[in-house]
Amino acid sequence: MRGARRRISATAVALVMVAGAIALIPGSPANATDRSIPRMDRNADGRGDFGLLRMTSATSYTTFWRNFSNFATDPPFGDPSLGDIPIAGDFDGDGINDPAVVRPGAAYQWVILLSTTGFTVAESTAFGSDNGGGAANDDVPLTGDIDGDGRTDFFVFRPGTPARWFVLSRAGGFGQVAFGDTGSVPNDDAPALGDLDGDGRSDLIIRRTAGNGSSFFHIRFATGAFSSVNFGNTADPYVAGDFDGDGIGDITVVQTLGNGDYLWVILRSLGGVVTFRFGNAGPGDVLVQNDYDGNGFTDIAVWRPGATGTLFIQPVPFGPVSAPPFGTVGDIPLLQCFNGYQNLQSIGVGPCT
Repeated sequence: MRGARRRISATAVALVMVAGAIALIPGSPANATDRSIPRMDRNADGRGDFGLLRMTSATSYTTFWRNFSNFATDPPFGDPSLGDIPIAGDFDGDGINDPAVVRPGAAYQWVILLSTTGFTVAESTAFGSDNGGGAANDDVPLTGDIDGDGRTDFFVFRPGTPARWFVLSRAGGFGQVAFGDTGSVPNDDAPALGDLDGDGRSDLIIRRTAGNGSSFFHIRFATGAFSSVNFGNTADPYVAGDFDGDGIGDITVVQTLGNGDYLWVILRSLGGVVTFRFGNAGPGDVLVQNDYDGNGFTDIAVWRPGATGTLFIQPVPFGPVSAPPFGTVGDIPLLQCFNGYQNLQSIGVGPCT
């Protein structure tokens, strides 16, 4: 593990999306709220909730939620038989996670069950495509907040030389930018999102393998500035979060050690590298980091599948480990979908669907 982050000062700019370009104009900085991971708060209490997807029929998913001693269940939504990809976000900005899927095809359909309608009205938006030519050419769906308005926006990463990012904001703006390369050797760029300057807007991240098996993170900030850091190994999944509580996302990877233990390696935006050993590959632990206690720090967490699943949470910056039982065999953590698409891989029980 080597290298250190090159810090770039953010200027007071607002990002305006127009067809064919991403332009910058003077504006006011957004609130410094980390948007590295989607809002997963089922009851708007400011604490992250843990959601499990369960295929309750051949044609529907149901999401079950747990927050400490509280439980909730979303209405059945999405259709596994159509290849629906569950996604996460707060698309109407009310502080509550909205059930949503991306339905693949020649035109992707983003189908959302809005909490502001009492989870009764489904909204569908066409955005993205499978592009033909097999899975390697498919747009990769991602969720983030491009304009800092607190509503989750639609992103797709389109493989190619160059790779292209397309963004559709909930405010109605559209933009695209060339960033990354998946089509020329040795480039194998994988996309991710995170707020790495603390302006409340998602920054574009590509991860590229270096010649020695390590990886580079190349960042295009919402301001238009660029930065790069050599950190982690290619096989180490990237996990998004703010582990030092300063409102800025920290570049974090998770290594699997020889005994199966997970080692969380965090490049702190405040400076320095810290590590936590938590979770193990043997029982199939799935990475499910979130701010479960609402203190502004992303907590280290894994979900262990089984006849009775268990959510293990290590509070950050300190606190005793909690291990509430939740879930069963076949359940899929909603955060696994998010982490998996950020890495085009996942640690644990396999891909999102």
